[in-house]
Amino acid sequence: DGRLGLTLTGLPSRRDSDAGFPSELRGVLVERVRPGAAADHPDVQPGMLITHVGTEPVADLDAFKAASPPAG
Repeated sequence: DGRLGLTLTGLPSRRDSDAGFPSELRGVLVERVRPGAAADHPDVQPGMLITHVGTEPVADLDAFKAASPPAG
């Protein structure tokens, strides 16, 4: 998500088995965190799987975008 400074990949993807995620798992995988961006925080690291934003479940990239707070 460009607003937060994240490069994300939805699951399932061809990288599931490489990352060690079961095929039934849903969410978005953090590929990159832009230094100095809103998401640049020690708790947000490449390889992390995001399954919720707050209390909202995140099954894919569209759900992540809908659940993410607006930039600003």
